[in-house]
Amino acid sequence: MEVSRLVGSSLDLAEVLNRVMEKARDVVDAEASCILLMNQRTGRLEIVVAQGAGIPLEELKQKIALVPGQGIIGSVALSRTPELVHDAASDPRFFREAEKIVGVTFRSLMAAPLVARDKLVGVAAVVNPRGGHRFTSEDLDLFNTYCEQVAVAVENARLHETLLARERELQQMELAAKVQQSFLPSHLPPGDRRRFVLEAKTLPAAAVAGDLYDFVEVPGDRLILLIGDVSGKGFPAALMMAKVVSDFRAAAQRVASPAAVLDSLNVALAGHSPRGMFVTAACLALDVAGGRAEYASAGHLPFLWHRLERGLVETYEGDGGPPLGIVPGIRFPAQEVSLGPGDTVLFYTDGAVEARGAGRAPFGLDRLAAIMRERLPDTGDLVGDLLEAVRAHAGENPPDDDVTLLALRWRPRLTSSPRE
Repeated sequence: MEVSRLVGSSLDLAEVLNRVMEKARDVVDAEASCILLMNQRTGRLEIVVAQGAGIPLEELKQKIALVPGQGIIGSVALSRTPELVHDAASDPRFFREAEKIVGVTFRSLMAAPLVARDKLVGVAAVVNPRGGHRFTSEDLDLFNTYCEQVAVAVENARLHETLLARERELQQMELAAKVQQSFLPSHLPPGDRRRFVLEAKTLPAAAVAGDLYDFVEVPGDRLILLIGDVSGKGFPAALMMAKVVSDFRAAAQRVASPAAVLDSLNVALAGHSPRGMFVTAACLALDVAGGRAEYASAGHLPFLWHRLERGLVETYEGDGGPPLGIVPGIRFPAQEVSLGPGDTVLFYTDGAVEARGAGRAPFGLDRLAAIMRERLPDTGDLVGDLLEAVRAHAGENPPDDDVTLLALRWRPRLTSSPRE
């Protein structure tokens, strides 16, 4: 009854085990006791409680780790059968090195397996009955029954620790997502809507993402845009995404052209990024007054260009270089693009065109272009409409990759639209 109360009194594993082994020593009147728990990763029994030992627990932890079958305790772990040994020194399984390490002369001991949900979690033992008496078979029965509850305590505490770890991980992921979002623009430039409109949205596949977009307004009435996609997923991709955004903002203030921006980003990444990680990116600098733009690509997907005068959506490939972070010292080529009044360019990451729907069919570039053609020249929420179409296509399928869309329209008010 007392042990049941102790087991339910705390979910702190070390505290519970020390309390129950103190009670075990009292019940069978033993000089010392110990618990060794199975490390599932190493397959060894590691000491976590040592009462009555001649040296501190931390020192014992460094010196004692048994494999199942080693010594009397290891034998109990292997057989999962409790044992009473009246004369430990005469037992051929006796691990004599333990006696020297622990600083206790082993005379008699009882050891019982700790089994929970048909899984061995460890072994508990009491050593040397006080007053010269001997452990009895009744003592062993009592101790074994006692250890069944100890095993439950271990399992409960471990489950609790796992739940706490998951909760901490979720909290950290939520915080990381907020920190990462802070690297993206908190607002898009309001500007003069008679000259340009900028739209951008990202849909992460997980809490943190590797996609990025950004803009910088620089002297000379120029707007510099960047979109990128970091290889890989999770925290490594999120950290690299933050670095690229930070480096872009610095580079865009120093150099005049998109090609020079990509050159600078590549220098910052090549030779310093983790092995196998890279970034595809596209950069465009717009002369807001005249509509002339420069464009450079580092392994990124071609952008879609809606030419209002022709009523067409074209794919613009252009010349480009490899993704950032792969080839040190490479120079990226640049192309000039002249936007006409009402023209729209759409940049996207591969998560948009590769989103899988029913039968695992991808959303596809043709579908993206068709929706873009249908929505324009309407000046409504183009990016929002496209993102919703990607979501609807995926349906219940979990996203395989992040989705990011960035659209720029030049001089949109020269077009007529009911929604304007």
